[in-house]
Amino acid sequence: YSGGGVIALEMSKTLQAGGDEVPLVVLLDTVPRNIDRPPALRRYRNAVAHAMRHGPRSVSPYVRYSLGLRFGLIPHDIEGLGLGFGDTSEHGVVNLAAHFENLINRHSFTTYDVDVVIARAEKVCPAWPWHYGWKKRVLGRIDTFVSPGNHFEMFTSENAPVLAEQLNPYLEAADRR
Repeated sequence: YSGGGVIALEMSKTLQAGGDEVPLVVLLDTVPRNIDRPPALRRYRNAVAHAMRHGPRSVSPYVRYSLGLRFGLIPHDIEGLGLGFGDTSEHGVVNLAAHFENLINRHSFTTYDVDVVIARAEKVCPAWPWHYGWKKRVLGRIDTFVSPGNHFEMFTSENAPVLAEQLNPYLEAADRR
């Protein structure tokens, strides 16, 4: 999922240092870290810029979702999505999401000389810049596309096939390289 994108970028650096070619890194709704989140005014500007580029309808899923969460109309139920999230304490394992967030906030980012494609979640993408903040860290080309759902819903059985179909041309092009 999203945290794996940072790991994939770091792996690309290691592989390149060993002489391997890395034609593409795929980031699945991956932001550098939450502390890099744009301030409120910048998020608003990003949403307006997104609407201007892709039309006003493109921000409506984000607006509906955000307002629904804020006013309690949409439950924030990631356990119900069937993606393996939930309380892990009874199993004696680390909550990977919380652990990863702690690690990533301490991580020192460098630059990555690789092409990147970012699958952005439809319901959250306008608040971040189109490149999710990777533009200053990725030296190669950055392509993006918007996939249905929010950060978690994009991986459900309903949306994952759409995500795969959208991603396939990028993978085929990288394979040809």
